[in-house]
Order: sequence, then C-alpha cells, then structure tokens
Amino acid sequence: MPLPPPMMSATFCSFMCCLQMIGLGHSRLHRQVTLFASWQGGPARRGKIVMAYTRELVCTGRVRRWPLATICPGSAMEFYHLKTFVTVAEERHLTRAAERLFVSQPAISAHIKALEEELGLALFERTPKGMLPTAAGEALLARARRALAAVGEVGLHAQELRGEVIGAVRIGLNTDAGFLRLVELQSLLKARHPRLEIEFLGGTTGANLPKLRSGRLDASFVSGTLDDSLFDSQVLREEEMAIAAPVALREAIGAADVATLVRQPWIHSSPDRVQHAVMQSLFEPHGLWPERSMLANQKDAVLAMVAAGVGLAITRLQDIERAAQSGAIYAVPLPLAPTPTVSLRFACLKRRAEEPVLRA
Repeated sequence: MPLPPPMMSATFCSFMCCLQMIGLGHSRLHRQVTLFASWQGGPARRGKIVMAYTRELVCTGRVRRWPLATICPGSAMEFYHLKTFVTVAEERHLTRAAERLFVSQPAISAHIKALEEELGLALFERTPKGMLPTAAGEALLARARRALAAVGEVGLHAQELRGEVIGAVRIGLNTDAGFLRLVELQSLLKARHPRLEIEFLGGTTGANLPKLRSGRLDASFVSGTLDDSLFDSQVLREEEMAIAAPVALREAIGAADVATLVRQPWIHSSPDRVQHAVMQSLFEPHGLWPERSMLANQKDAVLAMVAAGVGLAITRLQDIERAAQSGAIYAVPLPLAPTPTVSLRFACLKRRAEEPVLRA
C-alpha cells in the first residue's frame, strides 16, 4: 500500500481536491499542478512543488487511491463563501442575498466567483429571473448546508461549555412595545446575558413570518395559529377580541347583531392581520361584507379614528377598555360563540430553536 503524501499547504490541498472532484486525467492533472506551482513564488519553490507532488501523486497514480481526507488534511475554502452560496441559492437573487447577509452586492458576486473558481464548477446560472443553481450547485447545496450547520454547532457547544450567551438576536414585533412589555424583556435579558445584543424590529405577523423563514429575523412575536411545520412557537397569552365603536353610534348599533353591524362604516385592516381574519369569521358565513370607511393597521391610529366617529373596528378588548376611559368609544362584544381569542406567540425556526441566543 503506498504511503500517504507529505503534508501539503491548505491552498494546494484544496486545489488538488477540486481537480479530483471534477475528474481530471493524470496528464491534464500534471499540467494543472505545474500551473499551480507557477503561482507559488520563485523557481526553487516551483521545483519543490512539482517534484514533491507531481512525481509522487501524479506519475505514480496514487492520487486516485487516497481518500480526499488523507490527501487534503486542510482546506482553503472560506466559511463565508459557503454561507453566501447557500443564501444565494435560497434567495435566488443577489440583491436579496446581500440584504440578508448585510454585505454589498459586489461582495456577494465576488464570493460566488471565488467559490466557483475554487471548485472548478459553475454553481449558478444567471437568468433574467435571478440566480438559478446549476445541476452541480443543487448537488452541492445539501452538503454545504450540513457543513454550515456543523460549524455552527461547534460554536454553540463552546458557548454552552463556557456557560454564557454571546451574539446578536433580531426580534420582530407585531404590536406596540407596551403591550409586549419590551422594556422588561430588554432589562431581563441584559441582566442574564450582558454580552447578548438585542435588536427589536417593528412589523406585522404577516410581514414577519417571511423574514423568519429567510433569516432576516431570528425570532418574532406573532399572533394567531402557526400551522407551518418550519416554526417552533410558544403561546404567551390569549387575547380576547371585540368591536371598538364610537359612543355616537351606540343607539344605531343597538343589540349589535350581524345584520345591524354590517350596515355601519368600518375601519378595515390589511389581509395579513388577525383583525381581518376575525372580521371574515363574523361576516363571511352570512355572505356579507361591511363598507370600508378607511384602512388602518396601527392600533393608536385605529382607536383615534373610532373615537372620531369614522367607523367601527375589531381590535383587542384590553386596548378598547383602556381607550374607553376617554369616554369617546366603548367595547361591543362580538356576536360569535365562543368569543374569539387570538394567541400571542413567540416564534422561531424549528431548526434554530436550540440555539443559545434563542433559548436565552
């Protein structure tokens, strides 16, 4: 059995692995090794490379009988090149990948080019619709994901051994800071994990879920049910919903049956809001839909418009009762049984649920 080759530089090892991966014959491999040697400095350096590697590996035919791990004990492949490769494959777009990784688009292009040159393979096809992985790119994608996951696990385990949580976490918000008690949350996390950086980003449940999927958010507060098997979530509380109505319309609303309610002006919310879903459950079974006086999603704006008599709106009972202290609005129970409630949840991707920054 032939002896393994002498220890090689990481760059040369990566180079040899790539040549083997694309199946170059010995004569062509000899030419490539000679070319590689020309990159390495003066004549003495080139001579050593060609004699030590070309003769021992190529001329004897041993290259194909050694496993890659033996020939290449190290690799010059950069971690961030793999991360860029996976991100571009998921986003199918250089600009979106750059936004997700917080780097410039030229840097993304440079990472992909460097990785393609190192592997000797075209990983993407540039099309008008975006960056589509080639057959080789698709074949390597699963391995790249596993490699990134393995590197991540090493860092996570090291943090666990040190008993500390270090890093940054981006948390999406779907309602106002007071309701979510963000001041208390920030204080608690900082006291427990002083080296954890926290960034709160405003949004809605409908807008935040795609950001969770793509990695632009690490976790998020969301309302409603989560049927998506991608997510892991914890219910924080159940929110009772009701109709906010202006006092000026109390007499017209009366007993608040569906036929009466649908004749009133309504402040609608966007389709991705839980308020919209509750409105659908109230009117659509009867084949009805109320007139829209305006569209508003922000809680304070909605309650201000109700108080001004613009229309009715569906929102949290707790918020209506607080606003009712001004005397301009009141809460109308929803004529539904049981009374609708919406779950407030804290959610993240299932595959990331065990990360220390998310368990913190």
